[in-house]
Amino acid sequence: RSQIEKQAELLEVYPLIIWWRLTTLIPIRVLEFCRIERDCLIENEEKYFIQLPRQKQPINRVQILDKIPIDQDMYRLISNYIEITKEYGDSRTLISYRSLAETNADYNPIFKMDMNSFTPLLLGKLIQKFYKIMETEYNCAISNPDQVHAGDTRHFAFMSLMQQGYTSIEIARLGGHSTVAAQYHYQAH
Repeated sequence: RSQIEKQAELLEVYPLIIWWRLTTLIPIRVLEFCRIERDCLIENEEKYFIQLPRQKQPINRVQILDKIPIDQDMYRLISNYIEITKEYGDSRTLISYRSLAETNADYNPIFKMDMNSFTPLLLGKLIQKFYKIMETEYNCAISNPDQVHAGDTRHFAFMSLMQQGYTSIEIARLGGHSTVAAQYHYQAH
């Protein structure tokens, strides 16, 4: 493959790696992931955090966390992605739609989309393309019911937190739930 093809492939895979690593640990919604701002990283005295956009901000309920501690590996992963996508121009969101559109015709603007924002539709396209590549290049066909979809990782994260023994209130705060009871339906999955 040419250097241009390798760069285009990297720019497709990198957002999926960030999405997988982040959303299987922190139960954020798909829209929240897509709306993470470009300047989301915070370093303070060798501690690392990510600032998340939260959809629900209840009053007088469970305090929802929007500044979440992350490990140094996650911090470096995201920092590196930001660095390699700077050359493609401005992006309000962490994931650079512009970098995808400028390196691969599959992501040319859809319905006059905002080139400075990443969307759930684009995340879905990246995931679908991943499964297509798995089938065509690696002879590994995974049927649609068995594929991981964008919102599934939130469920994985909730279940992981429950199995690790986090308290209901901690899980609600991480998941952006306004009440503790909101997480109970995840236990049935």
